[in-house]
Amino acid sequence: MGSIDYPAAQRAMSLEQVLALLGWSHNYRERGDLLGWCPLCGHGVGFDRCFRVRGERWVCYRCKRSGGALDLYQASLNRPVYEATKDLCRRLGVAVPYKPRNRTARRGV
Repeated sequence: MGSIDYPAAQRAMSLEQVLALLGWSHNYRERGDLLGWCPLCGHGVGFDRCFRVRGERWVCYRCKRSGGALDLYQASLNRPVYEATKDLCRRLGVAVPYKPRNRTARRGV
C-alpha cells in the first residue's frame, strides 16, 4: 500500500455523513448554517450554539477547531489522520484512495 490521497478521500465523503456517525444534530438554523453542540468538546448543549456547519466546513468557537469531514472524524478519534481515514472509509463503504506509485527507479547521484 502507498500513501493515501487525502484530497480524494475528502471528496469521497461528506460532512453530513461524518456528523451522522458522530450522532450530531443541530438545534438551530441561521441563514443556511446549522448550529448546535460541538461533537469534540461537548459544549453547546441547550441554547448555546458554538458549533457551526456551513456546507462542507465546520467550526467550533469554543474549542477553536475547524475543518472538513475528515478533520472532524480524525479529531473525534484522536488518532493519526492515516488511521482515521482508513477507518472512516471502511465505515462509509468507500475504497481508500491511494496515490499512484512512482514506478521509475531512482538513481544515485
